Amino acid sequence: MPTWLVYAEGVREHVQAAIHQQSHEPAKARSQGRQTSPASLKTDLALAREEITALRDERDRLHEAVQQQLGHQLDQVSNRQLTDRVTELTEQVRQLERSEAQART
Repeated sequence: MPTWLVYAEGVREHVQAAIHQQSHEPAKARSQGRQTSPASLKTDLALAREEITALRDERDRLHEAVQQQLGHQLDQVSNRQLTDRVTELTEQVRQLERSEAQART
């Protein structure tokens, strides 16, 4: 609803009257017996609990997926570093073998 319409003369009074009426609606509903029934509240609670359970399950699945992905990334980094170190040590062994062979001759 446009702001100018709400503040237009004649309309503003009706809007304020509706706001005032709605602010007293819960008390009026209780006095007329229109409050929420216990069965309705139990149903809402059961639905909320189901949603919470579903959200927790989703959170756990996502948490596990993140852990697996991070573990995989760490394995890749570790494997690369180990491969580089093995290559470096292998080269050092070859150099030592050459030096030993030269020393014998």
